[in-house]
Amino acid sequence: WKGELAELDRHMERCQHAKIKCPFSTHGCDEVCHRNAVREHMATCPVMLRLEIGDAALLHDMAIRQRANGGQFVWKIPDMPSRRDHMRSSNFMAHGLKWFVRHEVEPQPGVFVNRMGHNKRARFTLTIFNTNQ
Repeated sequence: WKGELAELDRHMERCQHAKIKCPFSTHGCDEVCHRNAVREHMATCPVMLRLEIGDAALLHDMAIRQRANGGQFVWKIPDMPSRRDHMRSSNFMAHGLKWFVRHEVEPQPGVFVNRMGHNKRARFTLTIFNTNQ
């Protein structure tokens, strides 16, 4: 990396060679890998494998952790590639406020974070994994 030292933190937030924890580290995965290797890791991530089979204990644990600290929210969408309609997640807490995620196909495709009964703004990181590939 070459640049201003003041820009290092911003660079590291996106650098593909930076080492990061697995997105599911709060749920038991201890993997640390380069950002550009996260996709490959997700194919063998023990938490992802448990999510794919619908592990009820893991889902319960995730719900408890999400309520307790406003942490990571996981929205598992079965057969997403074949979906042609809009979808809406359950409500979740983050930054002390209620939110939900929606997926729209028409008129403009996208994934959006929506507010529930407030007009506050917050910064989110959205990570999408296609477990069908």
